[in-house]
Amino acid sequence: PQHYGSCVCDNEITEEYDLQIIVPVYKVEQYIEDCMDSIVNQQTKYKFLVVVINDGSPDRSREKLCKYEGLDNVVIIDQENRGLSGARNSGLKHIKAKYVTFVDSDDRMMPGAIEAMMKEAMNQDADIVEGSYKTFYNDEEHEGSRHEYAVTAKWLGQLTGYPWGKVIRSSLFQHLCFPEGYWFEDTMLSFLLYEQGKTFVTFDDVYLYRINPNGISSSFRGKPKVVDSLLVTLQCLEDAKTLGLSMTAQFYDMFLRQVRMNYSRISTLHDSNIDHHVFAATCRAKHQYFPTEHTTNSHLIPIELALDEHDFGKYSVLCSIR
Repeated sequence: PQHYGSCVCDNEITEEYDLQIIVPVYKVEQYIEDCMDSIVNQQTKYKFLVVVINDGSPDRSREKLCKYEGLDNVVIIDQENRGLSGARNSGLKHIKAKYVTFVDSDDRMMPGAIEAMMKEAMNQDADIVEGSYKTFYNDEEHEGSRHEYAVTAKWLGQLTGYPWGKVIRSSLFQHLCFPEGYWFEDTMLSFLLYEQGKTFVTFDDVYLYRINPNGISSSFRGKPKVVDSLLVTLQCLEDAKTLGLSMTAQFYDMFLRQVRMNYSRISTLHDSNIDHHVFAATCRAKHQYFPTEHTTNSHLIPIELALDEHDFGKYSVLCSIR
C-alpha cells in the first residue's frame, strides 16, 4: 500500500499536570516492573501523570501492572493490539499536562530525570528539552548519546530521532500523532514535530536505553517491510503540506539526510529493482515538494545533484558512504 496511517489528527489537551508520561506495553513481562519503578519512584516537585497502554499484550505484562493501579497518578488503558504507534496515540488522545514524554517499557528513567528535564523546560520556557542517554544490557551501562548543555532557537539536527529521553510541549501534539501501520514511525518527530519548536534545550543523562537484539532497530535488515522507510517519509511530506508547514531550508536538508537513511535501510534487501524504484520515487518527491530549494550544506549538495540529474549510480555510491 502507498499509505497506512496519517500523522495528522486532533488531540484534546488540558493542563492538570506538569508532565504526562506515556508508556506503551507489549510483551515485556520481564522488564515492566523495572521500568515502572524507575518512573513512579522519581523524586520531583513537578506533578506528573503516568499513562500506561496495555496494547493487547499476550503475556503476564498486564498482571505485573496490577501493583500500580492503586496509585493516584497512574492510569492504565487496555486495548486490542494496535502496535507501538497505536499505543502511543492512545496516550496522546487526551493529554492532561503541559509537557509530554515517552518511556519504552523495557527501558528506565534515571533517578532525578523528571526534575532535571522539567526544571529546564520551565526555566527556559522550552518547547523540547532532551537529555543524554546511556545504553545498558544485562545491567552493564555504556555511553549512548552525549549532549553539551545548550539552549537554541532552531533545531539544527542536534536532537535524536527518538521520542523518549525528552519532554515535549504538549501543544506540539495538538494535531500530530504517530503514523500507524509503518515501521520507523519516529520519522514523524524530525519532519513534523521538531519543525514546529522554537526553543530547544540539550543537557545531561536522563535515560537508560536497553539494547534489545530482538527489537526492530536491531533486526529490520533484509525484511521487506524496510520499504516503510520510504513510505513513511512520503507520508510525512504529505502531512507537512496538510498542516501548512513551511518547506524551509532546514526541512529540505532533513529530507536529503532521510534519503541517505532510506537507502541504508532498504538496500539491505539486496534487490536492485527495488532500489531503482525507491530512487525514482525519491526524485519525484524532491520535484513535488522542493521544486526550487537548493541546499547550502556541502555534505548534502552531491546527493541533491544526483537526484536532480536522475543519476542512480551516483546516488547509490553517495548513500553507501558512511
